[in-house]
Amino acid sequence: MIEKSFEKSYAIDSTQSVFTRVANRMLKEYKAVFGESCIPNEIMQAHDLIKEGKEVEEYYDDYTHEMLERHSGVKMYDKCTITQETRVVALYDSDEYGEPIYYVSWYFYDNILYEKSINGKKVFGNDFQKFLKRVYETKGKYRFFCTHRPPTAGCIPKGWVSYETYSEKSINVGEVTYNEMPPANEIEKWGLVYDFNYERERRYYIEIDEGGGQ
Repeated sequence: MIEKSFEKSYAIDSTQSVFTRVANRMLKEYKAVFGESCIPNEIMQAHDLIKEGKEVEEYYDDYTHEMLERHSGVKMYDKCTITQETRVVALYDSDEYGEPIYYVSWYFYDNILYEKSINGKKVFGNDFQKFLKRVYETKGKYRFFCTHRPPTAGCIPKGWVSYETYSEKSINVGEVTYNEMPPANEIEKWGLVYDFNYERERRYYIEIDEGGGQ
C-alpha cells in the first residue's frame, strides 16, 4: 500500500516560487504512488494551475478492479484486488480571521490485495512475496499432485494439511499437502505424484524476512 496526502493554506500574495514548489511536490507524490507512466491530463492541468496560484476544480477518481488468476497449473492466488483513489483541489478561501488564503489539498492511494482460500482459511497480503510466505506456511511441508481425480477428504491419504483442485487447463487434477509423508502404498493407490520442487520453493518463501510490513 502507498498513500500520500497533503493539506495546507497559503497567503494569496505568496511568491511564484512557493506555488511552483507546491505544484512540483503534488506531481512528485502522484508519481511516487502511481508511477510516471500514463499521468492523467487532469493531474498535469492541476499542476500547471497550482504553479500559477490558480483554482483547481476538484478532481476525484476512485478505481477498484478485481482479477482472478487464470493459470494452467498451480494458482498462487485466487483473487487480486487493485484499489486506487485520487483527489486534488485548490481554491480561494478565507481563514478564521477572514483573511484571503489559497487552499491546496491532495490525496493519492494505491493498494494491491492478494487473497487465497486454503481449506476455508483466508490468506491475505499486499506484498506478493510475503503473501506467498503465508500461503506456504499455511500449507504442508510436502506436496503431491493428484493425477486421477479431484482431491477430497475420502480420495486422498489421511493426515493431509491442505488440498485444492486445479483448473481444467492443468496437466494435473489438483494437489494435496502433508506435514508427514503418507504411506507409499497410499500414494500409489490414489495416484499421487510427489512434487520434487515444492520443498525448495516453500523454504525460499518461508525464509523471507517479515520485517517492514506485509
